[in-house]
Amino acid sequence: MAVFSLPLKPQAAFLQTPRGLLLRLSAGHFLVDGYAGFIYPILPLLAERDGFGLPTAGLLLMLSSISSSVLQPLYGLFSDRWPRLNWMLIGVVMAAGWISLLGFAQGVYALAVVMFFAYMGVGLFHPSATRTAHALFERRHNLVMSLFLSAGTVGFALGPLTASWLVKNSGLSATLWLGLPALLVLPGLMQLKLQPGQAQPVQDFSSDSEESLAKAAGLHGVQKGAETRWLALMLAHSISRAIVLVAMPAFLPFLWRQQGYDITTVGLVIGLSAGVSGVFGMLSGWLADRWGERRVILCSLVPALGLLPLMLCTTGAVTFTVFGLMYGLVASSVGVTMASTLSGIRSKAGWVASLIGGFSFGVAGLLMPAFGSLADRIGIQNAFLGLLLPLGLSILLPLLAKKPTANAAACPV
Repeated sequence: MAVFSLPLKPQAAFLQTPRGLLLRLSAGHFLVDGYAGFIYPILPLLAERDGFGLPTAGLLLMLSSISSSVLQPLYGLFSDRWPRLNWMLIGVVMAAGWISLLGFAQGVYALAVVMFFAYMGVGLFHPSATRTAHALFERRHNLVMSLFLSAGTVGFALGPLTASWLVKNSGLSATLWLGLPALLVLPGLMQLKLQPGQAQPVQDFSSDSEESLAKAAGLHGVQKGAETRWLALMLAHSISRAIVLVAMPAFLPFLWRQQGYDITTVGLVIGLSAGVSGVFGMLSGWLADRWGERRVILCSLVPALGLLPLMLCTTGAVTFTVFGLMYGLVASSVGVTMASTLSGIRSKAGWVASLIGGFSFGVAGLLMPAFGSLADRIGIQNAFLGLLLPLGLSILLPLLAKKPTANAAACPV
């Protein structure tokens, strides 16, 4: 079991155990992903106040996606290059500080600056936090990663509800209070900074001694090649799945509005579906540690091939139920994919985590304008049927991927 030497008070002894550290990391993840979701109910009100339309709103959302997700591999490199800096703390402070200024940013350019730096904070948190969560335990990586990621999913689902309630009752200036929840999380994250000479996670496979042994055995290049192929296939798998996960909640509201459902119902269904995905994610992590990662990934994705057409040819409560089940199943394997990919890579864990996590969803977000144009041309239902292609790829790619043994190169036979 990986142990961190942390200067905690005796009465808080639990918080220095791996389970306590996971709890603190998950609380931070819950908060920053909640901040990521705050903008959605607020943005229409900002548009009304400042007089900009949907194209400008789309550009602002794209900017936030670039800042938090597309640039996340860069943040991952930062966390790997300077691991002594507490990137998690920096990320939470940036996200909380800038999000609280949303209601006071007058004009499109001011909003662009606030959103860029707020979502940069969201992106900075993830690589270091994900790497640390994965390194806490020698076993049950899938369950640990699923618990950590599910906390973020629940936060993202509750963020819009919290922001809309606050702004509805107190106006846009109430965004100033959105930074207060960070005060509950920051003390725990402050103590997560490792000081020079303190223990590092035992799962860090990038030590010089291992590198030297690998090179001496003549297996270093072979191992690196296997890791590169593994990472490329798992990244393509993650992007394919992310396209489905981003497109459905983004464009299904348009379809359901055309069918006459009110926006409150639509919002409730999407929020509940995100909550279902969090529960399914925890279950998938638990099962993956017992049945195997690939089997659980396939079991979460294959049923969606039938559920997606079924959702499009039904109405009412049946449609919403099928959507919730399908979205929960597809999203449930995200944590398993993250844990599986990290366990097959010997170094640069922060960078790898950022690729499989934020970068995958960032790329999917950049493809959404093309998906919207396709929906305009062929119809939104036909466009959703087209999601069977990336869904199929997300099933095929794990079958082609062979996980390298993380320490194989250091153990010549």
